[in-house]
Amino acid sequence: MYPVVNIDRMHGTDNHADLRSVLFGSFADEEFTGADIANGSIVILDKAYDHECYYAVAPTADSTFNDLYLVASPEYLPNPLEQSLDCFVNKAGKMSRAYKLVNTDCFSITVDGVNGGSEASVGDGVYVVAGATKFVAGEGDIQFGTISRIENKGGKTWLVIDVKEFPAE
Repeated sequence: MYPVVNIDRMHGTDNHADLRSVLFGSFADEEFTGADIANGSIVILDKAYDHECYYAVAPTADSTFNDLYLVASPEYLPNPLEQSLDCFVNKAGKMSRAYKLVNTDCFSITVDGVNGGSEASVGDGVYVVAGATKFVAGEGDIQFGTISRIENKGGKTWLVIDVKEFPAE
C-alpha cells in the first residue's frame, strides 16, 4: 500500500506556474535511472528533460525550501471497483506531477507517508532529510511545515500539513 495525498489547498492547483512534470530517479556518471515514487514524496528538480519536463531526484544536503516539490499525480487505477487510492504509485519511466511548496500551502497525507507519522502530534514540525523522498515528523534537515491537525476520514488517519518556510539554523 502507498500513501494518499490531498492537495486541494496548494498554489499549484490554481497556478500552473507552480506545477512541474517530472521523471523521478537518480543519476550515476551522468546516466539517469528511473524509479517508482509514491505520491506525497518530496523531490527537487535536476536538469531539464525537455522544455516542460524535468528530472527529479531526492533532496540533497544543499537543498533549500525553495527547491522542494511535492509529488502528487492524479491516481490512475486500472480497476477502480477493486482498488483504492492507496494502490497507486508513480511508475519508473513515467511522468509524475510535482507541486512547488509555497508558503501558506496546505496539504494532507495519510500517516504511512510520513516517517514517524503514526506517533506525530499537532504542532510537530515536518522535515526533509537529505537523500530521502519520504519526509519526517519531528526532526530533520529542512523544516518545511507544521502538522496543524490530525483527522480520521475514510478509515485512514491523515496529517494536515501547513507549509511554511523556516529560517535556516
